[in-house]
Amino acid sequence: MSGLDLAGVTAARDIVSSLDGSAAKGFAEDVLLEEAKRLFSFGVPSSDMVPHLSSKARSLGIAFSKTELRRIVARAVSSESERYTTAPTTAAYIKDLADEIRSWEDGERFSFGIPALDDASGCLCPGEVLVLVGAQGAMKTSLLLSGLENYISATSGSVLFFSLDMKPEEIAERRLMRAMGTSAFEVRRHIRQGSALFNEAAQALNESDGGRFVVLGNKSASRYTAETVCQKITSVMPEVVAIDYLTLLRKPRQSDLDCVNEAMPMLKSIAQEYGIMMVILSQMGRSSKQLQASGSLASGSAKGGGIVEELANAQIDVFKDAPVNEFALPRIIATVSKTRRGISGRSFELEYDGRTMSFTGKAVPVKRLKAQKQVFASYLSSEPLFREEGEL
Repeated sequence: MSGLDLAGVTAARDIVSSLDGSAAKGFAEDVLLEEAKRLFSFGVPSSDMVPHLSSKARSLGIAFSKTELRRIVARAVSSESERYTTAPTTAAYIKDLADEIRSWEDGERFSFGIPALDDASGCLCPGEVLVLVGAQGAMKTSLLLSGLENYISATSGSVLFFSLDMKPEEIAERRLMRAMGTSAFEVRRHIRQGSALFNEAAQALNESDGGRFVVLGNKSASRYTAETVCQKITSVMPEVVAIDYLTLLRKPRQSDLDCVNEAMPMLKSIAQEYGIMMVILSQMGRSSKQLQASGSLASGSAKGGGIVEELANAQIDVFKDAPVNEFALPRIIATVSKTRRGISGRSFELEYDGRTMSFTGKAVPVKRLKAQKQVFASYLSSEPLFREEGEL
């Protein structure tokens, strides 16, 4: 087929009409992929391919979202680029970057809805991986849910959440706690009574999600591994993927280290290839827990090895600190330990509601009581050589 002309579209549409739903869409995707490769060979910019493919998809009678079409274009460009041996130039890199950013949907970034933390971390863009590291009970899942719900409410994108630690029903209960502004005990009481508050909250969640918030969990007879997670991601093609938590992707008799060394490169590759924003929760290693509890300035090390920090685009360490007095809640501290756009090393105390296990969106900068020790001394002066703008 030398391009999708009228005859080509007619022939492809006849084949599509003879297939069932999933097979028809799969065939149509292959046709669009070949068309995207043809356009690339003629030098058509990636940003111009999406509307062209959208028109062809309508002619075939198969619906594709803009995100699905962008990923078809990304696959075509990646495949065809391998055929060229010319060394890329700076201009080529800048053009690729501009094409990619223009293809993003408006507001297509993942953030937690906590401005101070989001500004410091630089948020998450398509194709990137963010890791939340912390000990058990540090409210990592609660922080993740804040981000996922913020994304669903602010965009038209979809979320695929692999809740491997908690059952999907428990995640639903957590979300109801937030929507109803009450505790888990009270949510269950309202459910038993079939109260108006419960019915209204359930309806509000269903309407806001619109089928875009999918939670999957492990089952006793079938547990997710890195391979099966990647297979599911590529079959669903969501904008955001969340995994809670990483080492629960272990195969039988596989160590945490082997699991992480296998899973992280696969997940990073999927994120980059398909422009998926991926948020991965990781338990903190035992030695890091001890260091953190002692007040060490070292960032939290994810359970299973350093490859997690190495492959992540950003990392936030979450720490449950002691309360300021015996009547107060424990303090939740988030430290941006790695970022490529924000400011690493900044820490914030996150305000939260203990009853609903939700964050309010407010955060204040904090510093460690144990000050960082100076490593280098200046020959010129004991005073800092550089000051912040406006500092006297």
